[in-house]
Amino acid sequence: MAGYGYSRNAIYESELRERRERLESLRPRMPESREIQALLKDVDDALLRLGEGSYGFCEECHDPIEKERLLADPLVRFCLDHLTGAQRRAFEEDMETARHVQHALLPVSRLYGGWEIHYVTNQ
Repeated sequence: MAGYGYSRNAIYESELRERRERLESLRPRMPESREIQALLKDVDDALLRLGEGSYGFCEECHDPIEKERLLADPLVRFCLDHLTGAQRRAFEEDMETARHVQHALLPVSRLYGGWEIHYVTNQ
């Protein structure tokens, strides 16, 4: 598992187990929820892949999945190159939304206490 050491796997396992516990806590309130059942299956599948040593690798090409994507969503199973068209569009929309949110967090005024502040963003 080149590039995916024990400590990183421990982080993913911890995150997945926490997600599983949160989902399980919702079951009594929503026993018929297909969404919760599907998410529980996804988490269980990810934990199984983690135990088998295939976690963090694209199911299509078997190359490592981008670390940033795994940290953002530990249920990811495909690298960017193997997303479907719909998945790619959804990912691009998420990135665009994140760009807008980050841009909105930047200060409107560039003058603070007599200092002029400059910043650069990749838009």
